[in-house]
Amino acid sequence: MLAVMRTLGFALIAVLASSSPALAQEPEPSPEEEARELFGAGSEAFGRGVYGAALEYFERAYAVLPLPELLFNIGVASQRSGRNERALEAFEQYLRDAPGAANRGDVEARIVAVRSVIQDEQGPPPDAPPPPIDDGDAGGPGVVPWIVMGGSAAVLGTGIVLFAMAQGDISAVEDAPDGSSWPDVRDARDRAPTFSALGLVLAGVGAAGVAVGIVLLTSGGTGDGPEVGIGPGGVVARGRF
Repeated sequence: MLAVMRTLGFALIAVLASSSPALAQEPEPSPEEEARELFGAGSEAFGRGVYGAALEYFERAYAVLPLPELLFNIGVASQRSGRNERALEAFEQYLRDAPGAANRGDVEARIVAVRSVIQDEQGPPPDAPPPPIDDGDAGGPGVVPWIVMGGSAAVLGTGIVLFAMAQGDISAVEDAPDGSSWPDVRDARDRAPTFSALGLVLAGVGAAGVAVGIVLLTSGGTGDGPEVGIGPGGVVARGRF
């Protein structure tokens, strides 16, 4: 790394020296002279491991005389001092200004490394919010009626199955073959009332749920559809569709 910087440093000094004699007699230092002085101070600070000071000198030199070689020094000093975003900016600008640079491979490797550090410092990107649920067209019934009807239909089906099982147990008791003992029919007799009652309850709840889903579907989610209730004879719907 120091060898690369020395090579660039010598080249930079040569560039600065070749452009300064014409103004050497002026009382005020030329930009080339000022940049060369600042570059020398920055190189000395870098050699002593004072990377923050070196970066400041290199930045000042570049502001006086924007030579591409100074961008490499700015990038390295920024990288060493933990200013990774500035390092990335300087390295990328260096390759744009000096596309045929001899150390292009080294700079490209540094860019990859700096980007990785920046990504680690920033942490993983936040989780994207879940996509909105499409409830259909505005003012329409959406998916709620279908969900209600689907769940209610499952409950209704379960109730019907339990009631049918209860009827089967009752038949098994009433139509038991002659000579059957009580233990043979006791389990069926004990299950039948429970299955029958539970089946009727679930069937009623499921039927009411299906009716509610139909109301929601036909009313477009506005509640202006028929009214549904459970009467003595089962589910009752009043109003108009």
